[in-house]
Amino acid sequence: LKVHRILLDFFESFYLGLVGLFFNLFLPSAVGGDVVKIYYAAKHSPGKKIQATTSIIMDRLMGFVALAILTMTAFIFYSRQNHDMQINQVVYLFLGGIVLMVFFFLSPKSADFFIFFGRVLPLKFREKLAILVDTLYEFKLHPGAMSLAVLISIATQSLFIVVYFWLTLSLRVDIPISTFFIIIPILTVISMAPSLGGLGVREAGVIYLFSKYMAHERALALSLLLDMLIYGFSLLSGIIYSVRGGLKSTEVLSSGDTQ
Repeated sequence: LKVHRILLDFFESFYLGLVGLFFNLFLPSAVGGDVVKIYYAAKHSPGKKIQATTSIIMDRLMGFVALAILTMTAFIFYSRQNHDMQINQVVYLFLGGIVLMVFFFLSPKSADFFIFFGRVLPLKFREKLAILVDTLYEFKLHPGAMSLAVLISIATQSLFIVVYFWLTLSLRVDIPISTFFIIIPILTVISMAPSLGGLGVREAGVIYLFSKYMAHERALALSLLLDMLIYGFSLLSGIIYSVRGGLKSTEVLSSGDTQ
């Protein structure tokens, strides 16, 4: 948001994340909350709705980059210990998809694709699409902010993976932690498939991928423990949201605006 000079303090940014976490419960896929985050960020950024939208999009994209870095690093060590071809194929597919996604959004040539696609749209939408592309590529002029976003995402994603590791230990299953740094990022992407908050898709992914390392019953138990954790925090976020409501319009100001 700061890249586009949209001033939002840390606590309001944190609250915006909680709102997204709550709406992930019942909006399609595990990224449904991003739509709500875009809504609130855009609603309270007069004249900068597209900039607020691209900020949320870039936040998600930097999260994908962090997941790819974690997976690639762990896979270097994991491949020496395990030669499960199915896991290897899934990892290759995952990393390839992330690389293509990053290249598509950050390569100058992909802008030509947006422009070509925009020719079939009405003039009004073409103008908005052009602004969207320009604001998205503006992030390339701020490598420091993008690098910091990736580093923070690596730290938070690593913490989530460690939590997964601890939950597995509670089931008396000992699996090398490097395995989690490969499987969990893949599960994170899988949970973004059409569903309600990733429900069903995530559980199926846990059972399929972890059944290679533990009994099916324990893999199911692991998925249920994770659901309790995720939905517990989401419901807590919902309570905070119900008490406080949306962001106050006076709290989110674009640079140069007056209250």
